[in-house]
Amino acid sequence: MTAMSDRIEFDNVSKFYGEVLGVNRVSLSIPPGVTTLVGPNGSGKTTLMNLMTGLVQPSSGCVSVLGLAPGDATQFFREVGSCTQCDSFPRGLTGWEFLMDGLLLHGMSEAEAFRLAQEAIKRVQLGDAAGRRIAGYSKGMRQKIRLAQAIAHHPRVLVLDEPLNGLDPMARAESLALFEELSRQGMHLVISSHILDEVDRISDRVVLITGGYLVAEGNIHQVRQEVRDKPMQVLIRCDRPEVLASRMFALNHCVEARLHNDGKGVFLRTGDLNEFYRLLNGIAVEGLVQIESVAPADDDTQAIYQYLVGSDLLFESHPAFALSDDTTVLAGIVQFYYIRLGVFFGCLGIFSRLIRGEMIDRSLHFYLLAPVRREVLLLAKFIAGSISALALFGTAIIADFALMYAGFGAAGQDYVFNGPGLGQLEAYLGIVVLACLGYGAVFLLLSMMFRNPTPAAMIVLGWEAINPVFPSLLQKISVASYLRHLMPITVPGDGIFALLTVQTEPVPVWVAILGLLVLIAVVLGYSCLRIRRLEIRYTTE
Repeated sequence: MTAMSDRIEFDNVSKFYGEVLGVNRVSLSIPPGVTTLVGPNGSGKTTLMNLMTGLVQPSSGCVSVLGLAPGDATQFFREVGSCTQCDSFPRGLTGWEFLMDGLLLHGMSEAEAFRLAQEAIKRVQLGDAAGRRIAGYSKGMRQKIRLAQAIAHHPRVLVLDEPLNGLDPMARAESLALFEELSRQGMHLVISSHILDEVDRISDRVVLITGGYLVAEGNIHQVRQEVRDKPMQVLIRCDRPEVLASRMFALNHCVEARLHNDGKGVFLRTGDLNEFYRLLNGIAVEGLVQIESVAPADDDTQAIYQYLVGSDLLFESHPAFALSDDTTVLAGIVQFYYIRLGVFFGCLGIFSRLIRGEMIDRSLHFYLLAPVRREVLLLAKFIAGSISALALFGTAIIADFALMYAGFGAAGQDYVFNGPGLGQLEAYLGIVVLACLGYGAVFLLLSMMFRNPTPAAMIVLGWEAINPVFPSLLQKISVASYLRHLMPITVPGDGIFALLTVQTEPVPVWVAILGLLVLIAVVLGYSCLRIRRLEIRYTTE
């Protein structure tokens, strides 16, 4: 084993996947702090991260992390934490179990593992959701539990591949604050992220990579200064931006000028920054303009990468981001269309026909006179109606799910078969089954109570919509209130959908399922009492 060091070292490292280049002849020495890896898709960022975490071995050259080689597995993985983009978890585990299993595999006692898991969950602010199954987590929550596992064992090196992907602005700010705290504690953080404007604020250095080759590395401002053949853009806030621009052009020291959108500043591009600042001081002394602030406008990772590589590849469409958005869209379709409208009105039509429709065409009169218990007849019709509704809406859910992810090609297949996709589909089908049973029981009863059950159904629809604003006891008299807790993806409430997505106190999945089954049993029990007392009248009906 080599002597301990405080650096991540790459010594002329190359990695090939068959004939495909991963990275080529990379030599790096990364000190403690926050280092950002920047490059387009396929540039070699993930390969570089996999090499430094020991997930792959170099084809040539050597890698050491804090003086440890990946072959020193026991000590190496005590010092390294990794949070990959791979959105796959063992099935059936809760967040707590996921963390505890990892810590126990490190050889820790159960008490120590519990303490560290509790600490990690608190640091990523996952809260009570840690007790729920990961299959029901949103994209942001899955990102948090992966980060929690990466930091739980207190590693000295943390490698994060797109750690901000899927997080809302508040969660991103919390994660960045955590990264800064870890960096101040002397930890190595190696981050790959497409949200460069936020990562730039905490990054100590940047590594620019494209096509498997290292383009540049070092402090972001130093790297920018080295790109001397590209004019630098400066934003100057002042009271008379047009006058300042014309004056700079008169001095023959600007190659481009552009007014800021708010009209209170000007972007000036110059090839000699030191001389530019000297002339700007002279203009300020002359009193031609009142200058409020001066700041580089392209002294960031994205601009430097464009200068060095000559393209804006960093912000090309990323299938993972679109896939995440469409996953949320599908959750909204299931919650707002299938459950609240499709299944609701579908069950109204099916179960109204089974009871009220058959009373009108006299077939139910014949069945009620047959030598069979009326309760058995009613439950048989309930089962038949539920199967019909499930066949209709279950097939529609599967078709929508397949069409949604087929458009993403290999990324969609990986999400479905290796990620949380199948777990989400199972959850949606389970929700449709319970929705058909719940609304089927309700409309079976309404069809026996009212000659025209549609007005009563409209009242039920209104109740389902406003139910979340009532006390928890009243919320229990609602099919939708139970189904809401079973959704695998949380749908954000924005604009006109704010009322539809009222946040209620979360309950465990098994409690929601049991509560809905009890409600269904109560409604069916009352329906059986009604059918026993139903009198046959041969009237105009």
